[in-house]
Amino acid sequence: MKRISISKRVLSCLVALTLFCSCILTTYAGSFSMFVGDGSDSTCEVKMTTNGGRVDYVIGERASNSRTGYTGYPALGTKCTFTATDTATRVFMYWLENYSGRVYSYDRTITLTASSKVFLRAVFARVSDTEHFVSYVNYGGTVMYDTNMYSTGAEIDVPTDTKVPGFTITGWTKSKDEIKNDDGNMIVYPQYRLDDVAYTVEITNDAYVSGAGTYSNFQTVNLKAEERNGSGEAFSYWQDADGAIVSYERNYSFRINYNVTLTAVYGETVTPQPVVRITKINRDTADMKITFYAERSVPEAYTVVSHGMLMATGNVDDSQMTVGNAGTSTVHKVYGTSNEQCGTFSLAKAKVSRITQVVVRPFVITQNAEGVQHVCYGDIIRTTNGEA
Repeated sequence: MKRISISKRVLSCLVALTLFCSCILTTYAGSFSMFVGDGSDSTCEVKMTTNGGRVDYVIGERASNSRTGYTGYPALGTKCTFTATDTATRVFMYWLENYSGRVYSYDRTITLTASSKVFLRAVFARVSDTEHFVSYVNYGGTVMYDTNMYSTGAEIDVPTDTKVPGFTITGWTKSKDEIKNDDGNMIVYPQYRLDDVAYTVEITNDAYVSGAGTYSNFQTVNLKAEERNGSGEAFSYWQDADGAIVSYERNYSFRINYNVTLTAVYGETVTPQPVVRITKINRDTADMKITFYAERSVPEAYTVVSHGMLMATGNVDDSQMTVGNAGTSTVHKVYGTSNEQCGTFSLAKAKVSRITQVVVRPFVITQNAEGVQHVCYGDIIRTTNGEA
C-alpha cells in the first residue's frame, strides 16, 4: 500500500501561515440576527460524498456507513461524526469542503455541529503499483489543482498561482524531481517568508489604554483598556476613525497588516455583541486576483461555532447573501480554520477582471449559554478589482 508523505512539521508551518494570512482592517459595521439554518428555524443540510473509500457516520443517534455518500437534514446543534476508512483499493488523504475547495481536515474522523449547510468530500487515492497521488494545497488549505494520479517518473505540472499578499514564496515542500520520482502518495505545500513591513497603531485617548505603537507585518497587537476612565465611566467598546465598533472587549487582540487609529469609548450603555467585518481589500490587477480580509471579535459569553465569508460575482441580490442560501451555484461559503474568539480570516478570488463585480459578506456563527445559535453578519461589500 502506498505511503502518504505529509509531516507534522509541514502541517504546523501551514497552520502558522494560515493564521498569519488571516487578518487586516478597514471598516464596516456588523448586524446581529437570529440564525435560521437553511430557511427554517430547526434544521440544516449536511451532505457527504466519497470517491470510493468507506465512510462510517453517526448523525445524532443514527449510525451507518456508505461508499457513495450521505445527505440529511439534522436539527441544529446535532453532532455529526464521519470516519474515513481505507479499503483494498483506496487510501484516505483528506476531507474537502466541496463548496469552497478547501481542505476541511486531514484527520480520518471529524465531528461537526449542524449549524449551516455543509458539503464534505472524503478524498481517497487509488491503490496502484505504477501511479501515485499528488495534491497541491496552498497556504489557506485550498486545493490548487484537481487531485491527480501521476505515473511514477512521468512529467508533472506545478502550480504557478502562489502569490500571497504580505509574503514571498521561497519554494515547495518537495522539489519537482522528488514529486515526479517518489512512488508515495503526497500532499505538497508552497513555502513562504514574511515580508518586512511595519504598521502603526494609534490610540486617541491613551491615558487609560495601552498597546499603541509600531508593529511588524502580521504581528499580534494586544490592546488593553482600563475598566473605568478618570471620570469613573465604564468601558463600552473600541471604535475606529470612521466611528465603527470593532470590539466590545477591553482586552482586544488582532494581527496587523494596516495602519489604524482607534478610540476606547467609555460611558455608553451597551450589550456586548459579536462583531465581524471586512477589514481590508487587496487588489492585484496584474495577476487578476482580489483578496478580502475579515476580522471577528466575539465576547466571552458566546462560543464560536464557525466563521468565514460568503462570496459571489455579478449582480447578486442582498437577500441571497446569507448562510442559509450558501452552497448554491451563485453564493459560495468558505469557512475559517480557527474558532478562537478573536481572529482574522482571508479569502482570495482568482481570475477576476478589472470590471467583474465581486460580492462578499463575512459571518460568524455563535452559540450562547442556553445553546441557542445565532449568526452575526458583516456588511455586504460590492467591489471590482479595478477600483482605486
